[in-house]
Amino acid sequence: MFGIIATLTVQDGTADELEKLLKEAAPICMSDAEPGCVYYQPARLADDPNVFKVFEVYIDEAAFGDHRETPHFQPLKEAFGRVLAKPPEVDRLQVIR
Repeated sequence: MFGIIATLTVQDGTADELEKLLKEAAPICMSDAEPGCVYYQPARLADDPNVFKVFEVYIDEAAFGDHRETPHFQPLKEAFGRVLAKPPEVDRLQVIR
């Protein structure tokens, strides 16, 4: 299994837009639309509302690549150009089972 923790830092005044898109994407990621996604959970830092963490687990790295090409991920991709204050930081994880 393969996982990531993505850190998304947004510009002031844009956090609600990203939160809405993450909320919309999460249940789709965990559905039959993405059979390779095992877990997808966005969260917002309690002490900095402009920073989001997204914990994702996939059956393999290829499934993670597929995730980025799904129709439901495209609105997020488009929003990143508008709302992110800096590029996403992605920690790659080797899932322990």
